[in-house]
Amino acid sequence: MDRHIRLVSPKDLTANQRDFLCRLSHHQALPVARFVLESSREHDFSSVALAPVFLRSAADEMSDVKEAGAFLLGLEAMGCLTLDYDIPLRGYPYEEYDHSALYAYFVSTVKEGASRGFLGDTPRLELGSMALTPLGERLAALAH
Repeated sequence: MDRHIRLVSPKDLTANQRDFLCRLSHHQALPVARFVLESSREHDFSSVALAPVFLRSAADEMSDVKEAGAFLLGLEAMGCLTLDYDIPLRGYPYEEYDHSALYAYFVSTVKEGASRGFLGDTPRLELGSMALTPLGERLAALAH
């Protein structure tokens, strides 16, 4: 076993983390997305502008999305969940993402940059999913 990997126990989790793992366990997977800048001139150019994006509603504000993103990245770093931007949820419409004020702001900002000649001139919404890892499943089961 790699000695740099820290084993996580239920005692290491906050109440919010335990609750979220239980929620994710109940749903099996939840939607997540990321906002990506691409270029119409350089086909190899791609830059993540914001990730992970987990919305509760289309009206979520940037500060809430950043807080939720940091929360999810913390759980991912502990090995409790995966964030997969290439595995969208089958049949999930992602409407709150497509129609969110935050994504509209991102699109308008990219268009503004494009008008000024910035390389990242094409906004893209990558739709994905999050799921528990085996460790996350064990922790969620212990938290019930």
